[in-house]
Amino acid sequence: MIGILHVIMSIFLVILHTSILNSPYLHSLGVVLLFSFLMVLACERPVYESLAIVLLTGILMDSFSGGPFGLFASTCFWLFALIKYAVRFLRLQNSHAIRFLIVFCVLMENCILFSAMILMNAEMSLTLEIWRFLVIQTGFAVLLGPASFRLISRLYAFWGEIGRSGEQTRDDA
Repeated sequence: MIGILHVIMSIFLVILHTSILNSPYLHSLGVVLLFSFLMVLACERPVYESLAIVLLTGILMDSFSGGPFGLFASTCFWLFALIKYAVRFLRLQNSHAIRFLIVFCVLMENCILFSAMILMNAEMSLTLEIWRFLVIQTGFAVLLGPASFRLISRLYAFWGEIGRSGEQTRDDA
């Protein structure tokens, strides 16, 4: 039952990130929601359950983004692995720890994407517009990161309660 929620959330967030929130300013909101989803998977779900969804999310992002295939899948995988490792040392009840992790994800994703763009086009440089975009994404991560993480985490808790109540009614019958 929870696997259905993983797939639905993954598809919804990828479509939201790549198609609906395509404005440079709203794009940052999609990034924060996507990384909050990856953080919830890394923090609250076991590896065997969440790794396939992380890779599915990355492959869907690769398919819809139009970038080099495999770039987003590897980015999602490495961010998932780093979050899974960092969670062992951080307390996620603290909103500053959540904020730190989401800002870290935003900065790492942009470093990976910008380095790939520079490798593909050696004459490309980091312009003022790219720096402005990075500052806006980081600002969205600082402001909305903890709230989006808590929202997605509570959605999972609510979905789990629905699944448990459905199992209880089947057992009673």
